[in-house]
Amino acid sequence: MLFPEEARMDEGLYEKHEKDYERSFIRGSRKKENVAYTIHVIYENDEITEDIDTNLFLLSSKAYADYDGEYKKMKGDKVTIYFAKNEQHTSINGKQDVVYKFFAYIKSNHSHQAVQFIYTIGCDDINKKCHIDIGKEEERAKMLMHSIKFQD
Repeated sequence: MLFPEEARMDEGLYEKHEKDYERSFIRGSRKKENVAYTIHVIYENDEITEDIDTNLFLLSSKAYADYDGEYKKMKGDKVTIYFAKNEQHTSINGKQDVVYKFFAYIKSNHSHQAVQFIYTIGCDDINKKCHIDIGKEEERAKMLMHSIKFQD
């Protein structure tokens, strides 16, 4: 997977179990734009990855994407990506904020490997003006998703 230049892995939230499971949080910000983002990645190599409906249900849960809707299926030669997006409106100390999520279940077509991928972006400091170009952020998220390669 490509790694954004300004991002850093949150080592306190990194987890690995042998070669079958790995979870990491990547955090980054673009100060000039006053935006901050996280990328939550969960890798699995197990037969359970074949149960697409269950894995999409888990990805959609409040703990992850907090999503109730359909996924767009993009089938390639090596992987199939189930993609969706949403936005969440919050209020912090009376200030309104919007957080955008672009997420996918990325499944290898040739093995039991898969990745849950959640790209979340919002204003870094809600007391300052920020503009998030949703189209560009969706393209950035998809570019990162498509950069994931599995070793079969």
